[in-house]
Parts: sequence; C-alpha cells; structure tokens
Amino acid sequence: MSDLAFQPRPMTAAPDENEVFAMRPGIARVRRNHMTILVQPDDGRSMRISPVGAELVPLLAQGATLHELESHLRRRFPAASDVNFKLRQFLGQLVTAGFLGHAEATPIRRTTHRLVLFNPDPVARAIAAVLLGLPSFLRGLLLGVLLGAAGVALTALVLSPALPHPREIVTRFSWGGLAFLLLVLLPIHELAHAVAARMAGIPVTSAGLLIHGLTPGPFVDTSGAYRVTDRRKRFWIPAVGPLVDLLCCALAAGLLVFGPDWGLDPRVTSALPFVFLGSALLLTLNLNPIMPSDGSHMIEALRDDELLRRSALSRRGAKMSRPMDVALYRALASMFWQGLAVLLWFWWFHAA
Repeated sequence: MSDLAFQPRPMTAAPDENEVFAMRPGIARVRRNHMTILVQPDDGRSMRISPVGAELVPLLAQGATLHELESHLRRRFPAASDVNFKLRQFLGQLVTAGFLGHAEATPIRRTTHRLVLFNPDPVARAIAAVLLGLPSFLRGLLLGVLLGAAGVALTALVLSPALPHPREIVTRFSWGGLAFLLLVLLPIHELAHAVAARMAGIPVTSAGLLIHGLTPGPFVDTSGAYRVTDRRKRFWIPAVGPLVDLLCCALAAGLLVFGPDWGLDPRVTSALPFVFLGSALLLTLNLNPIMPSDGSHMIEALRDDELLRRSALSRRGAKMSRPMDVALYRALASMFWQGLAVLLWFWWFHAA
C-alpha cells in the first residue's frame, strides 16, 4: 500500500483561449471533512484541491475552455486581480498530475512499477463473507484473544533467556526462515489487506510485485479504499497487515519459549530466531510513519486526510492539512522513532 507523488508545475505552453480542457475519465472527487481530493481509481494517486478549484471540477468534467473557466471565476470572485495566472497554474498542476487531458501534458515519471500476477479478490471475498457472517461482538472477541495471546507470548520471550539478540538476524540467518517469511508471511499480510477491503465493500483488482527502484515487494491493489467513508473501516484496511506481522512475531516467540518442551523438529527451532527477528523487522517497517506505509495510511485514515503524511513532512510548510493534524502526525512519528530507539537499546543490551 504506497503513495505515488507528483511535482506540480505550471503549464510550459500557453493554451489557446478556445482549447477545451476535460477531466480524464474515471477521476473521482472525494469530499473529506475540510477538503476535496481528486483520486485516480486505477492506482489511487490523489491530489488535494482548494475550494475554488473544487468549483471548477463540474465544468472540467463536462469539458470547458480556458475562457469559460476564467469567466466563471471572475463572476464568482469579481475583486480578484490574478484569476488568469492562478487558473493557468491550477490547470498545469492537474495536467502534471495526470488528472486533466491536454495536448501538452507532461508525462508522469513513475518511480514504481507493478507486475500483476493474479487477482486475490475471489479468495478475499469468500473469507470476508465468513467473517462478516459472525456477530460483531464475536469478531471483536476473537481479535482480543489473538492480541492477548500475542502479548503473553512476547512477554514470556522478553523474560526468557531464549530472547534472540538483534544481531542474530545476520549471525543465525536461516534459508528456511527466509522462505517462510517470503512464501507464507508476506502473502498472508497482503491477503489480509484484501480481506479487510472486501469487508469494507471494496473489491480488489490485482496482486503481484511492486518494484520500487531495484527493490521488489508484494502488493495488493486496494486503491478503491478512498470510496470508504467510514474512518474505522478505512483504518482497518492498512492496519490488518501489521497485525499479521505482529501475530507471526508472537507465534515465533511462543515457539521459542515453549517449543523445546514440545519436542519440535530441530530444523524448525533453528529457524525460529530468524523468523522472529524478520517478522519484527517487517512490523517495524510497515508501521514506520515517515515512509508511505501501512502505519502512515492508518493515521491518515483516522484523521480523514489521505495527504497528511505529505503535508507533515513537507519542507514548504503544511498548508494542505489542518495544523492540529500535522502536529499530531509529527508527534506520532517522533514518538515512534524515539520509542523504537529506546526499545532497541534495551533489547541490544538485555539480550547480550
């Protein structure tokens, strides 16, 4: 689940007054508490627009010339002196972002590429139907039991001499553990996103590999999540991924503590430290609010602002989002990294 950013630029060529500008087919307009967002349904790219820009969207949806757009704005804001300049700048941003059809459109430079392998929607729909068939209190109870068991297992490992040292992710590297993470944990992580999307009423269109630079990783296309108006449901779509990582980490922790008494196969026990540390690393990366991650999407869903991370990390100020939300996001990001540093320091010396 990743962001695709764009760099807005003004138009490089002056359009003809009678040239028609039209919104590309399929562009969705989503209204959040204090903003309007344009969304590309195919990949989830989004762009925030001002209230003035939102007034032009119906005209652009039908197709309008520069003269018609400017005339509309001058009628609405007769005292404004820079209508033409700002209108051209706004249209240029739409063109650059890929939301507006225009002969001089600047191609969007993609930093990520998707290799679609299959569509998990039928499986996700079947699992979601089973879960939705359970009473809500039973689903909550099941989640509570899983989290409680995870807490017990992790606490037992922390208090046990079996706690692996962080360096053991290298010194005790396991091919079997790596295979488990790649072939079991990551697919279940992505399937969980698909199931949560289906439970929120959003179909999943594809799954495969997302290649960012030279780094591949799995993905499930949940770009339709913007259509979910319920914040809680939108929150759970990214949240279930780290939840799967946490449960895997807890399972490995429990087996590290109690496995020797159960007579586990030595090949399994030798891979457990790597599985535990690897799933803990994946959990950390997926919760990292600095990067476009499940963690950042969780915060954005709760604050009803899909561009909150971009605003909070902007060096040009945070005019796109509410100041209180920006401050909250920055505080949570700071707490995450400070807490991680303290935890790692304690772990490094406690497990030495």
